[in-house]
Amino acid sequence: MVGKTLILGAGLGVGRATATALAKKGRNVVAVSRSAVDLDSLCAETDNITPEVMDASEDGAVSDLLGKHGPDTVLHIGGIKPQMGPISSYDWSDFCAPWFNDTKITFDLAQAALNGAIPQGGTVLTFASGAALNGSPLSGGYAGAKRMQHFVMNYAQMEADKRGLGLTFATIYPKQLIAGTAIAQEAARAYGQMRGGDAASFMRQWDTPLTPEAISAHMCTLVTHPKAGAYSIDGAGVENLG
Repeated sequence: MVGKTLILGAGLGVGRATATALAKKGRNVVAVSRSAVDLDSLCAETDNITPEVMDASEDGAVSDLLGKHGPDTVLHIGGIKPQMGPISSYDWSDFCAPWFNDTKITFDLAQAALNGAIPQGGTVLTFASGAALNGSPLSGGYAGAKRMQHFVMNYAQMEADKRGLGLTFATIYPKQLIAGTAIAQEAARAYGQMRGGDAASFMRQWDTPLTPEAISAHMCTLVTHPKAGAYSIDGAGVENLG
């Protein structure tokens, strides 16, 4: 598997599992994370990985990363862990935080790709959330921010097609909480309590757990056989949303 993939949010969870899987298949991976500790352990476990400690939401960060490494594929998997609580508990800054992180990174990626930072034949994948499909009353502006990631990818694909750029943009939606991740643990606790139970009882609603490794297998397929659009994934498998 020849080529170079830049992964934003590669330190933990789905990003880490995807970085590991692609590197083991022989692809050169640039792993980006805010945590040097997480990247050090990832690189110690797997070859073919170049670490980059950076907050990709900072102004100019995405352009700097693309200019330095020249990837043909970019996976935006990371994001902030949303504050959990009813809407009355938020101030405006907290409510909007996912927009200034997750959505901003997707916007910066799409704009950079359309302006020539990713070569013809390149791919940009963004990782959204099931919250964007069904709402999420305990996570403030998170659901809207994740939905906007999908819209940005759609808008970018329309422009790329019109200009004949030969780029592919796609969105992945996990339709259930991802077992073992920090976001899932916090969300399951909050929604379990809202239902009068706990995190474990909330996670038991799904017969088959959705794991980072299961998602990474699908991410690898989209890297090797890119196709524009949106896809949902749960413990039962993958669905093309069009």
